Amino acid sequence: MCDELDMSAGLEVGRHGSPAYTVFRPRWPRRRRRPSRLMLGCTIAVVLTSRLAFAEGIPLLPFEDFAWRASDVVVASAALEDRASIRVCECWKGNLKPGEVLKVPFLELFCDPDQRVVTWLGPGVRRPIHEVIHVTGTRMILFLRKGDSPGDWRPADRNAERPTLAWVESGSVYAPYRAAGYSDTKGNFAVVESVVPYNRKLSESDLKERIGCTVELRKRFEVASSIADVGSRAQALDRLVAQDARPALEDCLAALRGCAGAGASILRQILKDESREELHCDVVRALISMPAVEGDVELVSLLGREVEFYKSNVPAFANVATERVVTRLRRSRAILEGIRERRVFLAKSDLRDLRELLKSPSASDDPGLNQELSRLGTLCNDVLQSLVPD
Repeated sequence: MCDELDMSAGLEVGRHGSPAYTVFRPRWPRRRRRPSRLMLGCTIAVVLTSRLAFAEGIPLLPFEDFAWRASDVVVASAALEDRASIRVCECWKGNLKPGEVLKVPFLELFCDPDQRVVTWLGPGVRRPIHEVIHVTGTRMILFLRKGDSPGDWRPADRNAERPTLAWVESGSVYAPYRAAGYSDTKGNFAVVESVVPYNRKLSESDLKERIGCTVELRKRFEVASSIADVGSRAQALDRLVAQDARPALEDCLAALRGCAGAGASILRQILKDESREELHCDVVRALISMPAVEGDVELVSLLGREVEFYKSNVPAFANVATERVVTRLRRSRAILEGIRERRVFLAKSDLRDLRELLKSPSASDDPGLNQELSRLGTLCNDVLQSLVPD
């Protein structure tokens, strides 16, 4: 069983701004209820970043997302001399059997020896004498999706562009930079779970447990989605959204959009629940896109709540947790973007009120937060300008 734990990844910077390694850092979700055991592995997101990447948006290496989208997850070894063929050793998801040989075209990339090199392990960390110099391919974990024809195996990435695999060397997990979105970066890095001391690499057994949790969650989603009664289906999907499992969230919200009024009711309940604020940005977009919802009316109602929130909090943002404010800003931006896209003229009065509230000086002692508030005010003004009649 898996604990319900938000495994948010730490952000580390490599020498000369290069991507270096990934750190899992657990953080308990902000809820009153005691976490259950499901989410130890279901919510991990492996984050790899550099100074350049941080400025442009952090690229992710989400093993759990790969597992969610994969039809098959296998542990395998290279078959014979053909680097693009594998022999299945274990199957963590799907129906493949040990001993089966598969042709996996994206593995041809790693025929290049430079693509198998393990680069330095972290800022200021010297390579230990016994550290892996290159990955051998004798043991790897592949996240595969069936193509249109038999034997057509593709990456389980959303856009089928990343090589969705990890290497196992001496029981520890390594990953290609390309799998993390660095399409021009050769080589591999060690996936670790702690920085100090730097000796806790992610093991194959740890990853197996976490992937198992995602596979279990996927099965629950498929069962919930197949419930015939719309109301019961919406309730079952809400219980999955309540797990805050990022790989499940997108598909759960899409399924709730198909539950008509029952789904809209669930989404409104989530938006009223402050303990689930981290979901609100996605939920707002899902709600206003539902055919069963009057999007304009919904947006005006949501904007009214934003105005009340900022009236109560802008004068004393120094006393509000920065994390909560940033989460709220994301929700506010989603609402404003929806108003601009749909040209909701009924929102003009509340938009003016919000714009004035965001002009409040020294809302916070955090300069970065004040800058974000200023940007939201600018967006608010831009939306007002877009509502000027043609």
